[in-house]
Amino acid sequence: MSDFIKYVHLERFGTDEVDGINIGKCHIFPKIDGTNASIWLDGGVFCCGSRNRILSLEDDNAGFMAWAIERQELRALLDGLPSGSRVYGEWLVPHSLKTYRDGAWRRFY
Repeated sequence: MSDFIKYVHLERFGTDEVDGINIGKCHIFPKIDGTNASIWLDGGVFCCGSRNRILSLEDDNAGFMAWAIERQELRALLDGLPSGSRVYGEWLVPHSLKTYRDGAWRRFY
């Protein structure tokens, strides 16, 4: 199996670590408050990860892998990307914020 690539930590705007980042041209995107998730292919095998580890059905991350392996559109997405590509996102489950609309939960953004 390929080496695990950890989900990159995103620093909040306004912290010392990103002081001055808004000088010059800057693109700002909203970040939802879910749990980190990633998908990739390893030798044709569909794989899932959290921020820090490879997932399995026995050691899932809030049900992400069980949900993702049933989604043919995710496999098609990976099949269409260059070999070795990984897709990172948020698996929206109740976390710190619990005020999202009901239809938003249990989706990969």
